[in-house]
Amino acid sequence: MKKSFLLLLAVLLPLCVYGQSIQTNFYGIKIGKKYSPNKVKGMLLKESETKVSGDYKDRNGHNIEVEFVSFGGQRWDAVACSLIPKNNRLYSVMFLNEYHDDFIKVSLSFVEVAAKLSTKYGDGLYTTTDEPITASYQWTDSNGMSIILKMVDLSDDDGNNPHQWVSLQYVNLNLLKELKQTTINEL
Repeated sequence: MKKSFLLLLAVLLPLCVYGQSIQTNFYGIKIGKKYSPNKVKGMLLKESETKVSGDYKDRNGHNIEVEFVSFGGQRWDAVACSLIPKNNRLYSVMFLNEYHDDFIKVSLSFVEVAAKLSTKYGDGLYTTTDEPITASYQWTDSNGMSIILKMVDLSDDDGNNPHQWVSLQYVNLNLLKELKQTTINEL
C-alpha cells in the first residue's frame, strides 16, 4: 500500500504545479475571458516592436498573431492568441521563436526558458519524439491551466532546409476541450 502511494506521488507531483496558479494575464488580456478579435489585436499591437499583425480562422478558432514582442525577459518572434469561434473566449496564448541553421541557439533558448519555468513551477513533465525531433515540458495547475514549452527540429535528414523553433504556450485545457467538442459536434 505504501509503495503504491509513493509511486502515485512520484507520477502526480511533476504533473501538478506546486499549488501555484499558472499565469493567465498577458498584455491586459486574460485567458478565459471574452474579447473581440480587434480588442485582442489592439492590446497585442501595443507590445509589438514592428506593429505588424495578422489574423486568420481555422478549426482551432480565431487566431490573432503579432510579430516581435517581449515576454519573460526574452524577445519572441511572434505571439499568437486563439479565441473560441462561437463565444470569442481566449483559450491560448503562444509565443514563438524560429531559428534557421542554428540548432545550438534553439537548444540553449529551450533550456533557458525551461529553467525559468522550473524555478517558478517545479519540475515539468518532459517528453521527446523522433519524427519530427521534439522535446517538450508541460506544467499543469489544478484549474486546468497548462504551460507547454516545445522545441522542434523540422530539418531534412540530409541537413538541407534547417528549421527549428521554440514555442511557449499558455492554454486553458478545459476551454481547449470545449473547442474540440464544438468542432466534433459541427461534423
